[in-house]
Amino acid sequence: MISSPSSGTLLGKVGFAPPEQMQTGAVFPHTDLYALAVTVLVLLTGKHPQELIDTDNLNWQWRREVNVSPEFGQILDKMLCATAGEPYQIPHQVVEELDTKVANYTVN
Repeated sequence: MISSPSSGTLLGKVGFAPPEQMQTGAVFPHTDLYALAVTVLVLLTGKHPQELIDTDNLNWQWRREVNVSPEFGQILDKMLCATAGEPYQIPHQVVEELDTKVANYTVN
């Protein structure tokens, strides 16, 4: 179920909040998932969000900085998706994807 955005203030940390939140203050169900994906990328790369995104077209360029499994990369990309209706809407969707696509991946 996709819910309508709640109105809000222009509160958010640059780089961690999705573009629509920074521009309009609109908060969607996927807003926290976007911030979580950015946090994961910052932790993986050691770089600030502004160093990982092309600010001209808002495309994330994180793959040149870190190597992750293709499945995990797809999940991160979907969490960072700015197109309405495309990102995960609830955390449970991310957990399901991680369970099905990344569960057998081991870290040495």
